[in-house]
Amino acid sequence: DFSALGSNPLFLINGPTGAGKSSILDAICFALFGQTTGAEREGSQMRCDNAAADLLTEVILDFSLGSKGYRIKRMPTQERPNCKFRQNSDDCARDSSTPVIQNSDDCAGDR
Repeated sequence: DFSALGSNPLFLINGPTGAGKSSILDAICFALFGQTTGAEREGSQMRCDNAAADLLTEVILDFSLGSKGYRIKRMPTQERPNCKFRQNSDDCARDSSTPVIQNSDDCAGDR
C-alpha cells in the first residue's frame, strides 16, 4: 500500500539475487501492459515451475487514480488443469491477454 508513504513517495525494492524484485516489477507491467519489463521474459514464463497444476496464475493489481480505485486482473498463457492428455495443446492453453478492469467499488468483496 503505497499510500502509507504519504508525501514521501520514494521507495526502494531491495533484496538478494533471486529474492523476487524483478518479479514484482514484471507483475505490475504485465497487469498494465500485457508484457513483462524489458524483453527478457514472456508472460507465460511468470508461472512458477513448482506451481500446482490446478492453481491458475494471475496478476491482480489494485491502484487508485485521483479519488477512484481500480483493479486489473490478467492471466498469462498457461495450461488448464486436467489437459495433460489432450492431443491439441491449443485447447488447453488459457490466456487472458485482455485485462479485466473493475472499479474498486465493484470488487470490494474480492479483497
